[in-house]
Amino acid sequence: MLDNQGQCIFYPDDYQDNVMVVTVSDPNDRPIGEMKLELYLSPSNSTSNPILSNQHVFYLYDDLNGNGVVDHPEELVSGSGDPILYETETEKYHGTKAVIVRTNTSCGGYRATLHAYAGDGYGAMEINTQTEDDGED
Repeated sequence: MLDNQGQCIFYPDDYQDNVMVVTVSDPNDRPIGEMKLELYLSPSNSTSNPILSNQHVFYLYDDLNGNGVVDHPEELVSGSGDPILYETETEKYHGTKAVIVRTNTSCGGYRATLHAYAGDGYGAMEINTQTEDDGED
């Protein structure tokens, strides 16, 4: 939502949580359990808007208890400052790791990338926000 000057009105309680599952497997597509995994949530430059100083659009949570919902602040691993490299490991038998990305939905047009490193493997996922009128003339 924008004010009369076209600036974002930031509501901290307007958000959407998305469960992201990272899977690490070998070249034969077999899961690798208990593999060291490093995650990094990096917002784009446009997301670091000075108007939103000290207001973060994206937060990364580790779903420590596996319930699929954010248990704040116990599971918060980034979003309180500069992006950080979060170290964890994959689940023992399935080679997966569930994390939750909380995205503020006050305004649109924000992007971040969730980077995942495991050994010499790398994967990334783009996360975007947009409002219903983004892209319309």
